[in-house]
Amino acid sequence: MANKVDIRIVKSKDSLMSALVSLLQKKKLEDLSISEVCQEANVNRNTFYSHYTNIRELFEEMKGQYLESLLSSSKVFLESNDSVNRTLLNVLEKMKAKDKLTKVILTEASSTSFLYTLLQILIPQLNPSENISNLLSDHEYSSFVLGGVANILMLWVSTGFKESPKTLSRKLATLIEELNNID
Repeated sequence: MANKVDIRIVKSKDSLMSALVSLLQKKKLEDLSISEVCQEANVNRNTFYSHYTNIRELFEEMKGQYLESLLSSSKVFLESNDSVNRTLLNVLEKMKAKDKLTKVILTEASSTSFLYTLLQILIPQLNPSENISNLLSDHEYSSFVLGGVANILMLWVSTGFKESPKTLSRKLATLIEELNNID
């Protein structure tokens, strides 16, 4: 028999995550108390502790679900070996649609590793030109390119998503293509 999902658990966790997003727009994660999160979510502490041991655990689950949603929305593009531009466009549109959650997750200390993990999956093929290969190993080259893309995405988020996902994905895909073709 298939496992049934308890709707009360789903609702409690959703309330806690929504409360955390709301509070993280005003305070840093380490400055939040469980009581504040519970009050914002309108749940009691026992409910919180039945799912999580601390706020960091709640945040990590929320971050994992967010990463999973970004990747699952891009699965079709990745499996069909679609262009980097289309794959990035899909993800950037999702990021902008969930702007508050995106900003909260990316402004936390672990945002660089989060973006790097996401980008490693979205842009699996980075091929340095021969001249670049003489200077950098494949791993160094990937770190260089993905680090640059991650910083551009952080800037995009911090400036309020002013550039459209379409424009930004086109810029990033062109940049990656040009870097792969430098001779």
